Amino acid sequence: MGALCYASGKPNATGITLPLQTHTHKHKVFEDATLASENNVPFYGVAGFSPLTPLNDFDVVFGCVFEPMHGVDLGPMRQLASLWFDSNTKSKNCENGWYIGAPRVIAHVVIDELLSKIWSTSNITRLARSVTQRPYWKSIEWPRFMLYYGPVVLKGILPTRYIKKF
Repeated sequence: MGALCYASGKPNATGITLPLQTHTHKHKVFEDATLASENNVPFYGVAGFSPLTPLNDFDVVFGCVFEPMHGVDLGPMRQLASLWFDSNTKSKNCENGWYIGAPRVIAHVVIDELLSKIWSTSNITRLARSVTQRPYWKSIEWPRFMLYYGPVVLKGILPTRYIKKF
């Protein structure tokens, strides 16, 4: 909950490097939560008070454990895939360079063909499924796509500048 929000990054050749911080003060997060609640706008990534805030012996900053299934796999990774493949008329995905969905359905066919040819290691028991089946993917399929399959099958389909960010 905001451990790196106050860190000032240092530019480098590939982006920005954030220093490892050992402590974000609870009172600073409390101030940000107060401002967020009063203005109805997040401050430094803090959207408001946690229901756990009133607990005296609970550290709001370091007492919450990051949970990757919802924090990465079913969150940002699923959202990225939606940006790539779904033509959302509200956000006009289809007008952006990262969009590889319809009318370029050929991308789905090529990606699905590549996914079907992947032989996973013995510890991965579920075979990679079609990108058209994304709404039915299990949470374990998202990190596998993100870490193993995606960088391989998207190469040459998703523009290079977006692959580098992926």
